[in-house]
Amino acid sequence: MAVHQGVHQQLAITYRAVGDIDKSISHLQTSLQIFEEVGSQANIAMALLELAKSNLHTNRASNEAIQNYLLRAGKICQELQLPQVQEIQQLQLNLT
Repeated sequence: MAVHQGVHQQLAITYRAVGDIDKSISHLQTSLQIFEEVGSQANIAMALLELAKSNLHTNRASNEAIQNYLLRAGKICQELQLPQVQEIQQLQLNLT
């Protein structure tokens, strides 16, 4: 299962880089679901962060939804002392 988790997240980042945001979001949602099923908190945080970034490229998600992704990711990153806390805080500032 670990391979599938990583593959979905990498595909999502690649799709976002080439401008296919719909596929990016789809793979991130799948990745998030798998990470939640296995309880991988660090990977949940990364999937949420990537969902926020991908949704920033569209008008489909509200700022509130993006902020929710960032809040959830930020909380996990702080608890686990992950370095992405600063990136999350910067994205939150950009939304206000």
